[in-house]
Order: sequence, then structure tokens, then C-alpha cells
Amino acid sequence: FLFNHYEHDDGEKQVLGHTLPAGRGIEDGLQVLSIVVNHPETVRFMCTKLCRRFVSDTPPESLIQRLMAVWTDNDTQIKPVMRALFSSEEFMASAGQKYRRPLDFFIGAVRATGTRFAEGWRRDNMLADLGQPPYGWHPPDGYPDTAPAWMSTGGVLRRWNVAMELSHGAYSDAGLGW
Repeated sequence: FLFNHYEHDDGEKQVLGHTLPAGRGIEDGLQVLSIVVNHPETVRFMCTKLCRRFVSDTPPESLIQRLMAVWTDNDTQIKPVMRALFSSEEFMASAGQKYRRPLDFFIGAVRATGTRFAEGWRRDNMLADLGQPPYGWHPPDGYPDTAPAWMSTGGVLRRWNVAMELSHGAYSDAGLGW
């Protein structure tokens, strides 16, 4: 966050049941961040989102609860949470349960074909065609991370078209670029 002391209200404040004393500056913002990151709903939201991203569109509640405990026990450090997630039995058994989002599909397809883009607008147009251009999702919650948002006949057709273009029309020889 950006702290501007000219626009800061230095009076006493109430935030999610916590009192912030008067007469402070940037400390208010730092305390609010700490309050929010340690709030139980934030912990649940983040752990659910991680499980949904890496395990299943409908992750098991038991895994979410375990990650929440790791989050809390490790003072919000993400590394132990990710370690617990990636070493879980649920993660090990999750192969084939996730449908790639368009950007993930695109990155895999570009790697598989060895395509290099000499002109960024071609890459950007393909991502727009797939429905996931960078910074194109206007709500602050990010692009959807569940299969129903992307798995449709139109979505699959767009993937096929991009794959066809990358593999047959991309002129991806190292010397040509695209």
C-alpha cells in the first residue's frame, strides 16, 4: 500500500473489532494488513483458493482445514502452506482433476510447439481469443479457476484453433519468429 501522511486520518479507528490508537501514521496501515491477513475468513478464503487451484474444483474440507492450521501455526508464511499442500495425499491423487485455464493451456501449447513471437500483438490476440488476456478480468478476484467457467464447446473450439495456429501456421522456425 501507499502511505501518504497528508491524506491520513490520525484519529482512533475501529477495524474488524480492533482499535487502532490515535496519533499513528503508517503503523495503522501495517496493523490493518496484519488484522486482515490473520482474519479467519481470509485464512479460509486463501486456503480454499489454493486447494481449488491445485487439487480440485471441489476440494475436500479436510485439506482446507489442515492448510488453515498450517497457515495459522506458521504466522501466515506461505511456504509451509504450499509445502503442506504439495505433500498432501489429496494433491498426489489429483492428477486429471483440473481443467487448465486458457493461459495455462496457452503456455503449454507454446512450449510444446516451440513458437516464438516476434510481434507481441499476435500472442495477445490469441490470449484474447481464448478468453484470458492478461489484466482483462475486471473484478478484483481474478479469473475463474474452475472448469465450468472455461469448459464449453466454444472454449474447446478456441483451444483447438489456437493449437492449430501454433502448430501449423506459426512459422515457429527459430530463424523466422512469429
